[in-house]
Amino acid sequence: MTVLFGGSFDPVHNGHINAVKSVRDALSPDKVIIMPAYVSPFKTSQRQGASDIHRLNMCRIAFDGIGTVSDYELTKKDVSYTVDTLEHLIRTSPDEYVLAVGSDSLRTLPQWHRARDIFAMCSIAAVSRKSGEALAPYARAVEDMGGQVMMVQTRPFEVSSTELRGLLSQHGDVTGLMPDGVIRYIAENGLYTA
Repeated sequence: MTVLFGGSFDPVHNGHINAVKSVRDALSPDKVIIMPAYVSPFKTSQRQGASDIHRLNMCRIAFDGIGTVSDYELTKKDVSYTVDTLEHLIRTSPDEYVLAVGSDSLRTLPQWHRARDIFAMCSIAAVSRKSGEALAPYARAVEDMGGQVMMVQTRPFEVSSTELRGLLSQHGDVTGLMPDGVIRYIAENGLYTA
């Protein structure tokens, strides 16, 4: 079994890491692939804060020993559709795939490009970002389209990359919100400064 976890990771933070560790601990997959997106279909008009190479490097620091970071979507230089990535992975490394998503992504999954094809190719592991979230209605919407959803418990981590970019641009304290190595990398490369 291979778990796929994608995102903009702009910047990567401890919520991302908690989610991946929780899925890994719950499912004991053979492999975990972290996939930074080139351009998310949902963020095509939003300018990212860090370059592709910086996001890739931050992921490599953050997920060291947790999963393999892939540059596949970054090297494609095109909008990152999950269905295309899954087709590529299944073609090149046949396996049982699980797509790990946060609660925000679970809500929108039925609207994703070729959602039914995604659900035919993999099951979904949904992790909650905030405590007390009611995810069952969103899981049912996916299941109504033929998807299989597993709910994974994780420690709530209520911060987003958007909030972190704001904090970093104001030289705020991000200790405990991101891995120390990522914080050092951001400082050394002058990322997210106003």
